[in-house]
Amino acid sequence: MAVLSRACVRLRRKAKRGMMSPACLLAVHLLLLVLQKTTALPELTCRFNQHFLSVTGEKGNPNNDPDCQFQVIDNEFLDVIGSTPKLLDVGQARASQGPVYSREDNMIYYTTKRDPGGWSTRIEKIKFKTFQAGETPNEPETFADGSPIATGLAMHPNGSLLAAFQGVGGSKPTVGQIALYNLTAATGQFNPFADNFCGSPFNSPHDLVVTQGGEVYFTDPAYAYAGGFKGRPVLTEAVYRVRKNGVVEVVATGLQRPKAIALTGNGKRIYISESAAWTGNVSENPKLDLSSFDSDLPHNIWSFDVSNGRLVNKQFFTTTVNFGGYGTLAPMSIKTDTSGRVYVATYQGVQVYSSSGSPIGVIKLQGVSAIGWGGKENDHMIILDEERVRAFKLGTCCGVVSSSWRLRAPSLSTFFMFFLVLVLSMLSLDPFEVRSPMVSM
Repeated sequence: MAVLSRACVRLRRKAKRGMMSPACLLAVHLLLLVLQKTTALPELTCRFNQHFLSVTGEKGNPNNDPDCQFQVIDNEFLDVIGSTPKLLDVGQARASQGPVYSREDNMIYYTTKRDPGGWSTRIEKIKFKTFQAGETPNEPETFADGSPIATGLAMHPNGSLLAAFQGVGGSKPTVGQIALYNLTAATGQFNPFADNFCGSPFNSPHDLVVTQGGEVYFTDPAYAYAGGFKGRPVLTEAVYRVRKNGVVEVVATGLQRPKAIALTGNGKRIYISESAAWTGNVSENPKLDLSSFDSDLPHNIWSFDVSNGRLVNKQFFTTTVNFGGYGTLAPMSIKTDTSGRVYVATYQGVQVYSSSGSPIGVIKLQGVSAIGWGGKENDHMIILDEERVRAFKLGTCCGVVSSSWRLRAPSLSTFFMFFLVLVLSMLSLDPFEVRSPMVSM
């Protein structure tokens, strides 16, 4: 690509100086046509348009294309979606939080929405097998019933399933806790993993991650109190660490509604969302729509370095907004890949950011509530929207490189393009340009 860029710069200079023959100009036009064809966006994909509201107005927003499911903000996003991006259907389910994938039984585990008018949820599982129209869809199975508002899930290195319970108050109160399930047990019973900090009950544990060494980090916002199904919190909203010996310690405070949490593959960085802008959990029937967000409240993601188990060097990573639309969105779920990218579930869909925090693209799907990784090769994103379980195979994901338009076998037009560029670059060279340093144009 460097050779191509230098050749194009030299050709542009020659054309501006009128030093190119008609035949050479024709060849350049052919080259540009080939370049345009080989870099065309995949189907269902569009580019983000940084328009001007003063010119187009809100109704004239060019980013509201109903046929666009994959919105490209930066070309790095093309590595993520691959050459033929498509959302795959796994099955219909009231899937809300989680999700985690078990290779042993090829199942996706997730937590359901709260039962209408009640405070209980279920942990369900569904076979990870996509289906096409006309095929028999996968049916969810109940793994554990009557969970006291289970939310986040994570796999422990020993093969057990960890679940975050918000807990409930009332006549039959249950404490918020991190619970441990044995996936091979038929009863769906759990054992407590952590349910207090120095004798004080947690608020409503929401999301969690597990290190390769078996230590657990989890968020503890006050959603249960805000929702009216638990009393006033005893502890401040915080992020906790459960050490391998079972001791619980605070590792971060000062965040309003710390909700989603993600750990990088090397275990050196943690991302935590500040999701106070989401107010949809304050009723018996929580909803996930644009009326559930308050732009006056925080909707940020922060990064922390992990040093000897502690979270240090807090840095602002990004704030979530509706790209190509209008309004505020709260981060609902976060995941990372080994290339350093960060994936954020929002009401708009899955927003993808570079390791530096710059947005690179959006998988547009209204009402996404949680995301996770899955598949035998760990190369699929599992997407929940409280009505269906979907999967999306990424072009470059989690250290596993699959076929993408940048890595596929070169076509005849590609060979022609490079051959033409090399010939034209040699024809357009002169001794002075070879010896002179390259300058910016």
